[in-house]
Amino acid sequence: MGGDLAEPLVGRRFSPSKRQRGVGHFAVLTLGATGVVFGDIGTSPLYVFQSIYNEQLHAQPSEADIVGTFACIFWAMSFIVCVKYVGIVMRVNHHGEGGTFALLQTILSGSPTPLGPRAKATVTFVAMLGCSLLLGDGAITPAMSVLGALEGLPLESLPRMPISPEAVRTLIAALVIVGIFSVQRHGSRVIGLVAGPVMVLWFLTIGGLGVRSITLHPAAAARVAEGFHPRALYTFFAVGRYRGVDAWRSLGGVVLCVTGAEALYADMAHFGAAPITATWLALVYPSLVIQYAGQATHLIAHASEWAETHPFYSAVPSTLQWPVLGLATLAACIASQALISGVFTLLAQAHALEFIPRIRVLHTSEKEKGQVYIPEAGRLLGLVCVTLVLAFRSTDRLSAAYGIAVTGDALVTTCLLSVVVWRVWGWRLLPWAVLLAPLCCVDVLFWTSNLVKLGTGVGGWMPVLLAASACLAMHTHYWGRLREKKGLARA
Repeated sequence: MGGDLAEPLVGRRFSPSKRQRGVGHFAVLTLGATGVVFGDIGTSPLYVFQSIYNEQLHAQPSEADIVGTFACIFWAMSFIVCVKYVGIVMRVNHHGEGGTFALLQTILSGSPTPLGPRAKATVTFVAMLGCSLLLGDGAITPAMSVLGALEGLPLESLPRMPISPEAVRTLIAALVIVGIFSVQRHGSRVIGLVAGPVMVLWFLTIGGLGVRSITLHPAAAARVAEGFHPRALYTFFAVGRYRGVDAWRSLGGVVLCVTGAEALYADMAHFGAAPITATWLALVYPSLVIQYAGQATHLIAHASEWAETHPFYSAVPSTLQWPVLGLATLAACIASQALISGVFTLLAQAHALEFIPRIRVLHTSEKEKGQVYIPEAGRLLGLVCVTLVLAFRSTDRLSAAYGIAVTGDALVTTCLLSVVVWRVWGWRLLPWAVLLAPLCCVDVLFWTSNLVKLGTGVGGWMPVLLAASACLAMHTHYWGRLREKKGLARA
């Protein structure tokens, strides 16, 4: 395997001075992380409740259903993001870098005894699969985010146009995506400093809207507060109207509240674990919890209006509709940046490990060498995103693709983490099982609930096809390089 196990995969990290390590530098990284890392998960309130009931369960929810759904959302964010990624996974890094290849390098370089050829080949293939799934998600997320943002534009109310409103949105979305990828060469630090204030304002806004709904409807808010108790999960899955299979199917929509969680780990090289963790715990997580609680409160208070309301926009005061719509559009366009930055990091790591052909990796910051840009990958990924926009034209057609790659990558991360805990950390069987069993069970539940989307048409297969193509290409190149090295060694 290529690459020096003792060195960072994407270059030697810059050693900052005391001044650069101070509060100011940390604040810059925190602001950048807010704009780059949390855009995807931060815009999920725009469509989570709607997806669960309109696309997964196809029914109008009752009061108990809404409480159960809020419980699923709250506990999914708390367990998957707070416990799994922030509490455990982000503690595993390779010279400050994250992602599946960082886990792979930790396994290969940190094991007290070398892995056998078969075990090494297995963990390498699993890491390639995880990277490929994230690449597939990185192609779908920009198309989904931009299309979703532009669907809020009321083009139908404009005078008659020579082309349909859907065609107008499609063309605008394609142009926006071209614009997003054209600024990637400036690096995640510059993009984060520009997008950071927008996302800070977004999180403060959705938190404020949640507080408003809770204070306007205290009785409904008290009912929603029951969702903070684990008992609400049991009621939803075992006793409620959608108990059993239907409750399991609803996880295909619930997973949207944690899409982007994998970016926290993949983007560690860009901003570091501490700024990402601080931003999540101090701003993003509280704002999201309050917003989802406010949405649930508003839905309970206006249950009879479900068919005519949008779970997010219906709670916005009429005087703020247009400003919030504009802010939501900007935030949704920024949402794709988390996956794009993660894709660049993983491809730079794959290049260092000789899993892909030689490519040009540009370091966009002298202070954080993990901040990279790959021109060839940017152009190819942008082309795929534009193609998806032109082919699917709406989030309804593309939504089936959302979630499969994310949950697959989360499961791969847990599998590699289990090897790290067992071989590198040296945990005994019982504590190893106590830690990993809950993580694995939750990942399998979400992954299997999303596999149902494969039967909804070509959209469901899109991330699988993209991931399979990327994995096949990496494995073929890696296998060819090994054969070449063996041939040279014999010569």
